[in-house]
Amino acid sequence: MNKKFILLMTLAVVVFIGAVMALVYTTPPPPPPKAVAQHHITVLLDLSNRIDPKLGRGPQAVRDLQDIKAVTEVFKQQVKHNFYVNSRDQLSVLVSRQRGSTSDAQSNHQADFMVDMAALPLNNKQQKRVESLTDSLLQQTVQLYSQTQAQAAQQGYTGADIWSFFETELPMYLLTGKKAPLDSVVQTLVIVTDGYNDFSVDILKKRPFSGNRTSYGQVNTLSHKPDPIGTFDRENYGMMASQKYPDLRVVVLELAPHGNDATHEQLILRYWNKWFQEMGIPAEHYKLLLNNVPPGIIEKAVLDMMNAPASGPKAVAALK
Repeated sequence: MNKKFILLMTLAVVVFIGAVMALVYTTPPPPPPKAVAQHHITVLLDLSNRIDPKLGRGPQAVRDLQDIKAVTEVFKQQVKHNFYVNSRDQLSVLVSRQRGSTSDAQSNHQADFMVDMAALPLNNKQQKRVESLTDSLLQQTVQLYSQTQAQAAQQGYTGADIWSFFETELPMYLLTGKKAPLDSVVQTLVIVTDGYNDFSVDILKKRPFSGNRTSYGQVNTLSHKPDPIGTFDRENYGMMASQKYPDLRVVVLELAPHGNDATHEQLILRYWNKWFQEMGIPAEHYKLLLNNVPPGIIEKAVLDMMNAPASGPKAVAALK
């Protein structure tokens, strides 16, 4: 009796082990993450004296924050489009800072605030969590503007070095992309600036230039010439451009010619158009918008850029 029992138990154990081993070796590996179109949206802020309430340009900081909120709405739509759990989209807010202490001074560009869906565990990829994160980002940005204005009241404003961002920092940002190997990545840069790209006289002396090609704008100088627009065109004025960004999408917001001066407006637009074209950014990949644009138009402009066909052989699917 005992021998039969032991034999039966031994057979049962062997059958169980065999079944487990068969299950282990026949169960297919988990499928790879679903390929999605990642959208990395970066907001680059010019917090120079353009946000100084004493300049009489109206509530510029309020308009900036309204713009940033519009961008967060687009980001939330994109995350929803990827059904939250599939989203590896990213929203970053950076401040363009110019130190200007030496002739080759580097600006300090860093991600001040970020929402990175790829960093969230699956059980946190929910609408409420995304709402909470974007609300926190907006609140931090509000505090940033308040702190900048308060500090500037004591120490003054510093210029924003957008040129250096394109020349040195942006290539590194574009290298940090995919969170999954099959993903495609669409990089959209939203710049909030008045468009002048100018600095104080002491800083200008230290900035690189080559003839009329400079690392800063000369709108104010050109506007005093007899034929400002003709001079810009004939004498090859413009920003120096050494990098190429054929797949980058850019939206520039809050371009603000002083006193709504028509000549300043034309010169600002010429500077930015020429610079982007010489960096290889296709015309359909960028938009230049003047200040006081309603949030709905800003959202549409950002979406248009995100949906613009890629310049390469394959277009990237994006939010409709």
